Amino acid sequence: MEVQDIALDSELELIVKDGDFDIIESDTQHIELILRAQLGSFKQFPLVGMGISNQLASSGMQQVIKRNMSVQLNNDGYKVKNITLTGNATYEIDAKRIKVIDG
Repeated sequence: MEVQDIALDSELELIVKDGDFDIIESDTQHIELILRAQLGSFKQFPLVGMGISNQLASSGMQQVIKRNMSVQLNNDGYKVKNITLTGNATYEIDAKRIKVIDG
């Protein structure tokens, strides 16, 4: 199931192409926004977000972080296959959208 949205760059700025908003397949972008957002950032959905940048710096919390990521993504309609946290505060997620959550 392919979902599209307006494209954002790494600084979360809109990408304009040929004088119009660029549209992309957006699952990767959605996942990144959910993980980067703080709880309460989305007024309509106050329990969405986890502030990943704050959590990745915590040592010994890898299992908690992975669980939080998985819960957040499951709640947004993704099936998480694997989450890998690396030693340099980065992560890789293998997840697939199984349903679209209406907002």
